[in-house]
Amino acid sequence: MIQQQQQHDLVQYLKKHPYDAYLYNNPLSKKTNTLPEAPSASTALHTYYTMTTDSLKKVRDVFFYY
Repeated sequence: MIQQQQQHDLVQYLKKHPYDAYLYNNPLSKKTNTLPEAPSASTALHTYYTMTTDSLKKVRDVFFYY
């Protein structure tokens, strides 16, 4: 019962403060349907950096190939 109340309170909070939702909907988290713990900053940034640089390499190959 207490857990349901906490979930309800969290939902109400996120409705009022939608910009804080990223703290709870972390795509880099390994857990699902829970309040996830964020990975370390270096892990998160490394994943983002890798995705970004791979995207830039693909764009470079398409536009500067010729």
